[in-house]
Amino acid sequence: MSSADLWEPTHPVLEAAVALSNQLEDNYQTGLVQIRPRDDCHLETPPTIHWILSVDRSDSMRQVGGCGRTRMEMLQDTLQGVLRYLHKAAEEGHVRDQLVSVQAFDSECETICEAV
Repeated sequence: MSSADLWEPTHPVLEAAVALSNQLEDNYQTGLVQIRPRDDCHLETPPTIHWILSVDRSDSMRQVGGCGRTRMEMLQDTLQGVLRYLHKAAEEGHVRDQLVSVQAFDSECETICEAV
């Protein structure tokens, strides 16, 4: 992976790195997001974070990829991985409290769960 494939936004408390992997069929890419407290930020109390996950539920998510799975099946696996990661981060004390909201969209947007 080259440095051109790495995106590093700035934040006063958290640091994130998004690394994009090889391009998949239909011009989609997979990636890895790592989020952790910045090394130079020493807080007495870890921050509270509200994650808002936006999920495509349009008809295109029924398309089957080269791996034999639909886009929706791959998305569901990804969401499960994200939730496991967030749970682990909380257990390890990287964040004090986390809220997760999920929104699904096609031609309209609907909140599936809010601040749980």
